[in-house]
Amino acid sequence: MRIFNLENWTGIYNGTPYANLDVDKRSVLDYLVDNSNTARIRAVDDYMVPSNAFLVLRHTSPEPTPTPTPGDGITVSLTVYIQPEIYMEVTPSDLNFGSLGPGKISSTHQILIKNSGSTNLSVTADVTDAAQDLYVRGLQINNSTWTDYQVQLIPNGTEEADLRLRVPVDYSGEGEKKGVLMFWAQQL
Repeated sequence: MRIFNLENWTGIYNGTPYANLDVDKRSVLDYLVDNSNTARIRAVDDYMVPSNAFLVLRHTSPEPTPTPTPGDGITVSLTVYIQPEIYMEVTPSDLNFGSLGPGKISSTHQILIKNSGSTNLSVTADVTDAAQDLYVRGLQINNSTWTDYQVQLIPNGTEEADLRLRVPVDYSGEGEKKGVLMFWAQQL
């Protein structure tokens, strides 16, 4: 949901242009007020986690003003970046666990999760794969199953997490296998 002052729009996250990236661009010119404008984004029953919102203000240059005389006003051009409530960053965005066999455990890889938003967050993890549940069954975060992962972050707070992959003993797949680790943020 996008909220701007008293106006709100729902259903804006529809997987355009990609399933995991949605771009929605619209003018809020008709909803501007003289001061104290509010811009927000919020996840609402669509499982899309808003991560960025940009409010672009364009100021057209006025005609050159003559040199002010005492008692005339002087204009100031204003710009603002509205920080989203829910916005987190995870680095790195790709991990390679190397070459492993059934029953083997990878070395530990560290990732950094940062709350770049303006509110306290509760962060959880979800794993999907098309590799016969290799990552669903074997991915560990901080020496525990990924399903147990939960951390709370204050604005600008960071959390280092250790990831490793334990290949199940009965795993029979071969070749390069892909998976996705998704971090979900919820406002506290």
